[in-house]
Amino acid sequence: MFKRIRNLLVSVLVPAMLGAMTFSASVPAFAAEIEPLSVMIPVEVTVSGSNIPADKEYKLVIEGLDNAPMPESSAISVKNGGSASFGPIQYTVPEDYHYRIYQNME
Repeated sequence: MFKRIRNLLVSVLVPAMLGAMTFSASVPAFAAEIEPLSVMIPVEVTVSGSNIPADKEYKLVIEGLDNAPMPESSAISVKNGGSASFGPIQYTVPEDYHYRIYQNME
């Protein structure tokens, strides 16, 4: 009984698998075209307290980690607190990108 089932499976599955492999091999594969993406990374400086000088300028720096794409300028300034953006940054390859953004105290 076991031998008959095995023979039946072999006679049905082997041709089906060979047909599937032959079909797969004959279908050309095309890489998906990916549109470049442009992104702005927003940053905000929040100041609090009463001893903050007027017109204080804060310099912020962005660093790309592990060859992450970078904007044209890696530093921006924000006066008296407020917001700004790094960018645009052009992405052409889907990936997880990491950045370090910090205040330059010099």
